[in-house]
Amino acid sequence: MDQKDLKYFKQATREFKKQFIIRSVKKYNGNVSLTSKKLGMTRNTLIINIEQLGIYKQIKDLSKNRIKRARKEIALHMKMYDKNRMIEAANKFQRAYMIKTLKAVKGNEAKAALLTGVHRNTIINKVRGLGLKGYLSNLRVDRKKAKAISR
Repeated sequence: MDQKDLKYFKQATREFKKQFIIRSVKKYNGNVSLTSKKLGMTRNTLIINIEQLGIYKQIKDLSKNRIKRARKEIALHMKMYDKNRMIEAANKFQRAYMIKTLKAVKGNEAKAALLTGVHRNTIINKVRGLGLKGYLSNLRVDRKKAKAISR
């Protein structure tokens, strides 16, 4: 191999790397992190290759397009789901879950905390926040009555 062939080989290799990286990044919708994982290299190594090959602007444009598409998608979903409905639904779920849990442990907040995997203070704050204090009192009264009857 003479110098001319070696130079051509290096240029061809460089061009191949450029096209390969550009196609790969396009394949994964401009996501450099995902592309690097799929190519079996670190994100940092991929970025260094992108900069050395002089294709940073092209890759950046692909990433911008990905972000624009994501923003449009999010806007579309936000129109479909009203934020207040989401909060309302979450509160209803938490309320029903808390009632079911407290009923299962007969109003014992410590046992409810163990059952749900949260701190007892979190249970107390949720009961207050969800307006279940009266419900909790009724459960405690029922528990006390059950103890008195069993004696």
